[in-house]
Amino acid sequence: MRIQIAAPKNWQDFEELCLRLWRDMWGDSHAQKNGRGGQNQHGVDVFGKSAYDGQLHGVQCKGKNANYGAQLTDKEIYKEADNADGFDDALSSFIMATTAPRDEQLQAVCRDLNESNVHKFTVSVWSWDDIEDELQYRTDIIKQCGLEYDDSEQESLSIKISRITSKERLQAFITRPVIVAVTSKSMRVLLHHVFYEIMQNAFIHGKATHCMLLYDDFRFTVMDDGDKFNPNVLLPNKGSGGAITITRLFNECKEGLESNYDYREVDDKLLNVYTLTFSQEILGKEISNKVEFMINQDFQIQTRTEASQLAIEQMSTLSPTDDVSVLFGDIVNNSNIKAYVSSAVKIVNPERLNVSLHSSQAGLEEQLKEFTPNVNVR
Repeated sequence: MRIQIAAPKNWQDFEELCLRLWRDMWGDSHAQKNGRGGQNQHGVDVFGKSAYDGQLHGVQCKGKNANYGAQLTDKEIYKEADNADGFDDALSSFIMATTAPRDEQLQAVCRDLNESNVHKFTVSVWSWDDIEDELQYRTDIIKQCGLEYDDSEQESLSIKISRITSKERLQAFITRPVIVAVTSKSMRVLLHHVFYEIMQNAFIHGKATHCMLLYDDFRFTVMDDGDKFNPNVLLPNKGSGGAITITRLFNECKEGLESNYDYREVDDKLLNVYTLTFSQEILGKEISNKVEFMINQDFQIQTRTEASQLAIEQMSTLSPTDDVSVLFGDIVNNSNIKAYVSSAVKIVNPERLNVSLHSSQAGLEEQLKEFTPNVNVR
């Protein structure tokens, strides 16, 4: 059974609820409402930066001008997404929050819109069912907003994720108070990246339609209905983003982490079931923010495009507070190094990127300082 929560009675209270909820899920105490009445807000009512990806996100609380509580339409999604283009070039996601029930057709509209790459940001809809899913575990917000609810029973700590909402719903899950209580912030950031990579692999390569993530007593379980695949095979493979995050997790946790994989029938469906069991001490451990990549012949970079793609893949596995060092072997040519670094600084803060060149690449030092001041020759 789930906690039954009554939606706010008016739009102003709904906006306040959205601010408190997304502030909590983003881990951004500075998240705020956008502007004042009469100003062009470009469809964004609440905005903030996520502590988990360092990106800017925006929420529209549907029903501001009229029809509060009415069902959202596909035309409104297209119109408001176009409007949000004028908000900020750095906007990473645009979320339309509504008190209307969940509508699979609108999720399909968002999926098609995102796959078309019309906007620089992703577009998603959070129905009252989705919002209620997260309020289940945040009764302090329910009380702060004066909402009526019945907490006689509470469902287990789990979440079902589709590809279109994977990153947002995953971030919401990892910030639920029961998980926050037993994990350090840096561990949550790393777990967020690990689970995201596992799920993306399931969606993209395994053709999964849904993933399920569960937490119980220091144990996380990821299940998906995709092709049979054990995430542990990524550990010795240093060439992919997923391998980087999972390898980093195991290196940080060592004997305090055990994994188990099984491909079995669950509720009449064959599922990949991957479990990570932590010691209590390890989950609360602060993870080092020092990350090092060695780019050598193992990566077989032949072109600038390949170098750029590798940089994007590797940098996308990092948290906003990571300090990253990239060491280039003498086999990597100068044009590929420049392509790598120029792409890397589009994702990570240039001040946090340290580049180490082989002596044979010394002539590139000053050119790279156009992108980051932290360049040295060894």
